[in-house]
Amino acid sequence: SIPITLSVAILSAGTLIDSYNITSRLIAGGNLKNHAQNIYGMYTKYIMLINMPITIISALAVAVLPAISTAVALKDKQLVTNKINFAFRISLLIVIPAAVGFSLLGKPIYELLHFGDGYKIMIFGSVIVVFSALVQIQTSILQGIGKLYAVICFSILGLIIKYIVNYILVAIPSVSIYGAIIGSVIGFGVPIGLNTVYILKTLRIKINLKAYIFKPLVSSIFMAVVVYVGYNILSYILGFIFKGYFNNAISVLIAIALGMLAYFYAMVLNKGITNDELDTILSKIKRFIPNKKNDTFKCHN
Repeated sequence: SIPITLSVAILSAGTLIDSYNITSRLIAGGNLKNHAQNIYGMYTKYIMLINMPITIISALAVAVLPAISTAVALKDKQLVTNKINFAFRISLLIVIPAAVGFSLLGKPIYELLHFGDGYKIMIFGSVIVVFSALVQIQTSILQGIGKLYAVICFSILGLIIKYIVNYILVAIPSVSIYGAIIGSVIGFGVPIGLNTVYILKTLRIKINLKAYIFKPLVSSIFMAVVVYVGYNILSYILGFIFKGYFNNAISVLIAIALGMLAYFYAMVLNKGITNDELDTILSKIKRFIPNKKNDTFKCHN
């Protein structure tokens, strides 16, 4: 339990590094203290937003751990392969459209939430959602196959590299706060690379990441077109009725709903969602739809 607890703590330690050295390095780069604190405040709002889809992945990672442990205990290599591939596919299916959506609607979302400036941080740093999700899933996989200390070593190495990159880049005026995002990309990228090699070497299984990335990415591009066109058309039409905040709020919420439908539709078309999964999803939706025949029968009785 100790190494698993440490692994969870280390995954959250990147935020501690940011809180420790971003403001001081911004000041070292020539920013006044108040301005540096304001920039860091924008960054914390960005972190809060990207943590929303990552929370879903965290729940998935918790569910993956016992499933993989069971498959390993049964010495069923095919079951282990299936569980691992399923975890990667589902996580990428969620985080890729989330990253694209954050990048595309960064400014409208910030206006909707009254977050002020800083939306460019979201546009630039939305990719962190994907990197963080991959690290969490890989961590659960390695824990599930009993490689607990490898996870800790790789994660600590990533944190050290992140700290160094933050320290150097954030103090450069032309880079500024974006150095922290670059630090996160590299800090997650190193463990991702090492975890991937270690998983493949230990289990000798095939993980088709390219296929799991390609279909959600294509669907996300289609979603992005629908969202962009939908938001701008809605904003223009509603401009005759509402101005300012309400125009943006209604437009962005409807655009997000349209984007979700467009993404789901595209995933069905390119077979990114299997027929069995589609039947399962539809059956769950049907539970919320009242049975008119039964209701009518009950009323007459």
